[in-house]
Amino acid sequence: MTATDASQTALTTDRLMVVSADGHAGPMPPGYRPFVEAKHLEHFDEYLAMIEAYDAELAETLARTQVAQPGGEDPYPFTTMAEERNRLSGLWDPDVRIRDLDAEGIAGEVVFPQGAIPFAPYPALSDPRRRRIRFEADADLRNAGPRIYNRWLAELCAANPGRHAGIAVVPIRDVTATVAEVHWAREAGLAGGISLPPITADYPMYNDASYEPFWAACQATEMPLNIHGGGDTPFYGGGPDSIALILAESDFWSRRALAFLIFGGVFDRYPRLKVAITETRAGWVPSYFAMLDSIFHSHTTTMRHVLSKSPSQYFASNCYVGASFMSKQEADLRHQTGVNRIMWGADYPHIEGTWPWSRPSLRKAFAGVPTDELKLMIGENAVRCYGLDADALRKVADRIGPTADELAVPLDEIPSPYNWAFRQEGDWN
Repeated sequence: MTATDASQTALTTDRLMVVSADGHAGPMPPGYRPFVEAKHLEHFDEYLAMIEAYDAELAETLARTQVAQPGGEDPYPFTTMAEERNRLSGLWDPDVRIRDLDAEGIAGEVVFPQGAIPFAPYPALSDPRRRRIRFEADADLRNAGPRIYNRWLAELCAANPGRHAGIAVVPIRDVTATVAEVHWAREAGLAGGISLPPITADYPMYNDASYEPFWAACQATEMPLNIHGGGDTPFYGGGPDSIALILAESDFWSRRALAFLIFGGVFDRYPRLKVAITETRAGWVPSYFAMLDSIFHSHTTTMRHVLSKSPSQYFASNCYVGASFMSKQEADLRHQTGVNRIMWGADYPHIEGTWPWSRPSLRKAFAGVPTDELKLMIGENAVRCYGLDADALRKVADRIGPTADELAVPLDEIPSPYNWAFRQEGDWN
């Protein structure tokens, strides 16, 4: 065997370092109680009572609906299965969680919030079965909610050091409190950075000058901003069209903030600021940035005279796309998107994510992709984006990771039609 042959053999048989750029964690609502300050406990118990009443009424509504359906069929099977996943103990039990990651061959993960944080609207995302409820929280309670979640998350991450890069949430309506939380999160080891709330009418748009201390704090602490799929979608009613409308508009709500950051000049003023747009898939990137570039060059705007780069150049220097449940089609477009900008994600443990079929999903997406490019998309890009400890993750990967040979085998049988990693044609099917 020549030296070249030996090198190629090592390249394909060594275990790969897989880092999921999208996981979720959070307890069932009562699990936050130990992290609530004494002065907020009465309001927290009121909040829990509202949630319990909501869940009870929803259960009654579903029972009546199923009885009315032919054969007692569930009219929202995906939503029901998703709710079951939202109650898995791996969301809050560090031992169960690490067992699941090991079984999937995932050395490390970036952790987003699961469900509603204290005092926020419940449930966290739009649900076709029932309109969300809102707790009347004053400014003090709105600021307390993120602190409660972040302290819970820091404890979860500390149970397995180096494996979980937690993402902190911030009370965006209070920029001073938000800046303080950014610094606390960095000191607490929440390496995933900051979750950027979706744009709503409740606070200024992200081209407003009031956010300058926030952007500055994120750059100074090297805390990436994270824009997560789902956004703050409205209630679309309970008809058969509701889920279709959620999917039709979800990308708009999720990516909306990105244009504000680019055209608002945030990356010019804070050139080391990083932004990850996650659980939005990856196929949208080429066409979306072609559209933004067209606006940039248009004679109807002054952007080409105001900004130092085009939008696509900002994407190449400041942005990453967290391509959760990545498909074969998206992998084929990797060079148009940017191989060094794509981060695979499992979306653990959501029904649309890859768990418990992450290894087959990686085969489905990446069979035939050169190993050097594969390594970037399934781990190395996330390490670079979030400043993770590559040496520590490598040690874990040497124990549990898949090999390039394993992932090179095409997948013939699809394990679940509800996992978007196995979609066959477009963004959703």
